[in-house]
Amino acid sequence: MTARPLLPPALRSASRPRLAALVALVLTTGALAGVASARSAAPADLLVVRPPTVAALTAPAELTVTVGATPTDGVVPSGAIGLSFDENVLGSRGLSAAAGLVPLMRRLGPSILRIGGTSSQWGRAVPFTATQLHSLDTVLRGSGWRAILTEDDAHWSASVTAQDARAANAVLGPRLAGMACGNEPAGYAPSGWRPRGWTTAQTVADELTCLRAVHAAVPSIRLVGPDAGQGDWVRRWAPQGASSVAIVTTHLYPMAACRVPWPLPGTLLGPAAQRVALEDVAPALAAARAAHRPLLLDETNSAACGGIRGLSDAYAAALWAPDDVLTLLQAGVVGLDFHGAPNAHGCSQYSPICLPAGASTDRAQPVYDGLLLAHDLGTGRLLPVSGTTALLRAHALLRGDGRTAVLLDNESDHPVLVHLVVPHSSGSAAETLMTDPGGLRARGGVCFTTGQVDGTAEGTGTTSYVVRLPAFSADDVVTAVSVAA
Repeated sequence: MTARPLLPPALRSASRPRLAALVALVLTTGALAGVASARSAAPADLLVVRPPTVAALTAPAELTVTVGATPTDGVVPSGAIGLSFDENVLGSRGLSAAAGLVPLMRRLGPSILRIGGTSSQWGRAVPFTATQLHSLDTVLRGSGWRAILTEDDAHWSASVTAQDARAANAVLGPRLAGMACGNEPAGYAPSGWRPRGWTTAQTVADELTCLRAVHAAVPSIRLVGPDAGQGDWVRRWAPQGASSVAIVTTHLYPMAACRVPWPLPGTLLGPAAQRVALEDVAPALAAARAAHRPLLLDETNSAACGGIRGLSDAYAAALWAPDDVLTLLQAGVVGLDFHGAPNAHGCSQYSPICLPAGASTDRAQPVYDGLLLAHDLGTGRLLPVSGTTALLRAHALLRGDGRTAVLLDNESDHPVLVHLVVPHSSGSAAETLMTDPGGLRARGGVCFTTGQVDGTAEGTGTTSYVVRLPAFSADDVVTAVSVAA
């Protein structure tokens, strides 16, 4: 097999000391074509993080995974994988000061860049400056992305909101995907921005006043909200607020590095984190569907409050990310914007793109590689998959070109031989194997090697591929469409 990088070395995070290894397999039968916000990081010892043990990572050494031929209701739309930056990344110099950011975004996009987070409501409401908006526009033009901007309704000013709407529309034009008012409004009273006992109805009324001001200033701007910190708050917000927005938004983190009142899984690996994510997003999905609105996770990542060192910034996150993306798209969300801070105050642990201390170029962290795997599946309708286990996950996609893309996510601690049965396929397949010799806690050094997988005809238009997955690895496989299909 021949080693080849998916990104130029200058855009990759430097390798650091390691621990054990990990896998996410993406198998594609077609040409590859894509509950809190990030507060300042709290001490990691506020949350007991149990590293995976050998006993917890046991899976069959050999199994058969079969892809169904009839699509489910799940869809992978164009631009499903976006990014979310805290507003303070704009700073005084703006995003254009971040060299390396545009090519990294372009590799994932085009998609949505959400600007918001906790820093959007610090102090008093101040308008975006011309420098900030023009620098953002430079990044959007260069990457082909669009942006959602956030107004501060915790310290709201009608004049600032109107000024921002007019200025953003004038500078960004069609690259302005929408505007939101507020960030995790359920936290306003605990933060001292509203009186104790402030109700959901009062909070929603404040948001709607802000959104109406945006609409009055520039009626063509699409409104989004409520940027809730938890899915259940969306359920309570929806009767008043859902009809006022084009897109319902909420945040989702299966883990946290800060004190939180809800139960958390001990690790990203295995089914626990996925169960937490699905349970949290379910009320928001139900509310959005009832209002006939799409649901966007405009802020998400592995662990709230900046991430967990050795997990959010490590190869473990690269394995978790593609399974997380496909699981939530299957559940019904239309997109996921992964949060971080690429060029403000160094690297947050969970940021897909960051600017290391002393560096002059933004670089990709391991979670970014996992997002690339999901992105490279392409777009289309999700297919049913059978034969998986708790530690060998699989997702399949019927693309618009008629080819099938399969993501196999192996979280076991030993090699697994997968007999992958795929309809509407034929012949051999090109593969790209993802590994990191440094292991689960490695914070750089992801390797991609290319090779070929032979296929065996299993009947009319169906092919079986023998995929050999090393312990904790990932594989991209591309096959031809069967002429019988």
